[in-house]
Amino acid sequence: MLLDRIDDAPDKPRVALRIGNPGLQAVLAAILREWRYQVVGDGPCELILADKAVEPSAEEGPVVRLGTSGPLSFPLSLEVLWQELESHCHVPPRRYLRLALPQEIEVREGSRREICSLVSISSLGGRLEYPREVPRGEELELRLQLGKAPLTINARAIYTVSRGEWKSCPEYYVGIVFDRQEEKQKILRAFIARSYLERVRHFVDRDLFCEGEAFFQTQGEGVPEF
Repeated sequence: MLLDRIDDAPDKPRVALRIGNPGLQAVLAAILREWRYQVVGDGPCELILADKAVEPSAEEGPVVRLGTSGPLSFPLSLEVLWQELESHCHVPPRRYLRLALPQEIEVREGSRREICSLVSISSLGGRLEYPREVPRGEELELRLQLGKAPLTINARAIYTVSRGEWKSCPEYYVGIVFDRQEEKQKILRAFIARSYLERVRHFVDRDLFCEGEAFFQTQGEGVPEF
């Protein structure tokens, strides 16, 4: 469930963009590449993202409309967009947008305290590099840094995999799922969305980015600033 797909998979899903606004087109293309989709101008594709200003031909492929009433209205939620793409391009689809976020975090496991490496995170849970095996269901407390603000959140282990399966070392990958803490998960969703926009900022012309960014949800109540 929380295992990541291989980023350099040879057959990346092909997505075409038919967007009237050049800023939105540029930011969307950069985000899709960050999510390991292949953005194409023409030819066969698994999906077309289009806004109301553009009418793709029926022969091009299935179309998802952006900016209409409903979940994909503006400003766009990146997590909802991710879920829509997953439902069309991957089997089984994943529901939770995740972010590679390598950083050292504090983990409390009973009376033990460890400083370990976070690998990736979503609003549902994440993956850690950990010095020992953790029993399934073991309760953990994590303290991590989101931008300038620390966040403490409770979690439990759902799997442990020896890293020796990937490389020779004594540590483990531990998958965790967070306890239901709606306000903290709201903060995580907004942080992940903001992080993706900050990452693609460097690959898009400054004026186009400022124009395109306005089409996305970027903040929420209690969300830490970068």
